[in-house]
Amino acid sequence: MTALRKYATTPVRRGLIAKIKIGQKQLGIDDDAYRQMLENRYGVRSATNLIISDLEDLLNCLKDKGFKPSRKPSRAKSAPRRAGSRPLAVQPLAKKIRALWLNLYHLGVVLDPSEEALAKYVKRMSGADALQWLDAAQADRVIKALRGWCERIGFHLPDSEAIEAIHSLRADAGMAPLKSAAGFAAKVALIKCQWEAIGGSPSGVGAWLARRAFSNNPKRLEEDPIFMDEAAADLAIEALSAALRVPGVRGMEIR
Repeated sequence: MTALRKYATTPVRRGLIAKIKIGQKQLGIDDDAYRQMLENRYGVRSATNLIISDLEDLLNCLKDKGFKPSRKPSRAKSAPRRAGSRPLAVQPLAKKIRALWLNLYHLGVVLDPSEEALAKYVKRMSGADALQWLDAAQADRVIKALRGWCERIGFHLPDSEAIEAIHSLRADAGMAPLKSAAGFAAKVALIKCQWEAIGGSPSGVGAWLARRAFSNNPKRLEEDPIFMDEAAADLAIEALSAALRVPGVRGMEIR
């Protein structure tokens, strides 16, 4: 096997490689995904084996994926992390995929909410090694698969009419505007689906949450999730999610 050539370090090469490493970090690409991308694109696993033109091509590739060379990297602006060590992809389609994945976790059908588990699912569905490397067609395929999974267990994302109805009801009640009407409507739909999965009576969710999620602060409770504040809705989702993961709870009548 022919040994790969490592090129002499020059200021130009050093500058390009430094920018590439910054781009890798800024985009939240872990080392395994980065090396796999190099191998797929150039047949090598290290930027030191690339010629100048390939380094420039790689840098342009990272720019196309959202890398901003003028932005100085800092801990405050690095990719956020959640439920594991893998950095989160921050592209809009990746966020949508993650939201669907977490919905399935909160409904008790996904056991591991971590980014690592999601990456494995994405790899199986699309062939991409990381969310950061999904193209539009691959992301659409993953989103459709996750939505189909949600719908099979009875969870449907609210349509524009439902979102507007919730917005109007809250406005009529004199409540403050929501940060995201669509996002909050999805939370309401999730809470109702969680409650149905548990087997609770239609009018019992408020009383159950009063005992489980809001026992220390009952003033935050509203009988209908539509009128909860956003933080209270998050607490309700977590409480119902925990209940769904208790063996034997799904489908059990709770009053």
